[in-house]
Amino acid sequence: MAVYSSYAEVPWFRKSWFIVVGFLVFAPVTLYSLFTGDVYYEKKGELVTYSKIVKIVTIVLCSMSSIFVIGKILGIK
Repeated sequence: MAVYSSYAEVPWFRKSWFIVVGFLVFAPVTLYSLFTGDVYYEKKGELVTYSKIVKIVTIVLCSMSSIFVIGKILGIK
């Protein structure tokens, strides 16, 4: 696992803004990022990762969103 010393070193797909945008645009990509590593954000100038609870809730919401969209596409009521 990579160790970053600043937010600027974090890859774009590991940043909190990407998770938010990914959830709104295409949740499966967000799920990939959540399952494969940590998500980082800055809090009071320090680099912080999502807690396990936040990560689990985000995974559940993205999964439900993905299932809903797939159901709509397939015409499942």
